[in-house]
Amino acid sequence: MRRRTSGGDGKGYIIAYEHSLSKRTHLYAGYVHVFNGDTTTRFNFRENLAITAGKSVSTVEFGVSHMF
Repeated sequence: MRRRTSGGDGKGYIIAYEHSLSKRTHLYAGYVHVFNGDTTTRFNFRENLAITAGKSVSTVEFGVSHMF
């Protein structure tokens, strides 16, 4: 995973989808799952996310983006 911010041996995947409602408004959804190995790993796709050694984590996010 390229978004790692500090040392570690974590691996994972991201699935994301964006749908345009109008020229300036979009819906988005994403799923992230990270498998961690022998060391604690930090990632920057979610604020303050640190995965303890030997653990895994998943997160789902939904949102609306609008440019004014």
